[in-house]
Amino acid sequence: MAKKSLDWDLIFGLWECKLREAQYVALEYLQKHRKQLRPTNIDKLKILIIEKSWWETVDTIDAFVGDLVLQDNRLIETMLEWAVSDNIWLRRVAY
Repeated sequence: MAKKSLDWDLIFGLWECKLREAQYVALEYLQKHRKQLRPTNIDKLKILIIEKSWWETVDTIDAFVGDLVLQDNRLIETMLEWAVSDNIWLRRVAY
């Protein structure tokens, strides 16, 4: 039986909720589906990093981004761009 694909609508729906616990649920979902993340998902993770940024959410997403950079070294260029971003959270992930 094939696994269900990563449900980004669910993730972004949870991210939009006012309660921080909803973002924790989204991160737990991402953790459970971590093997389905692909380098093409970097822009979606970027949105999660920028919107509703908190230390614990950004630091969790950081690990997912690291996985993607290891999968595709072309994302090193993206990390270099993030490292000089005006956004403190993107800089944090890039380092």
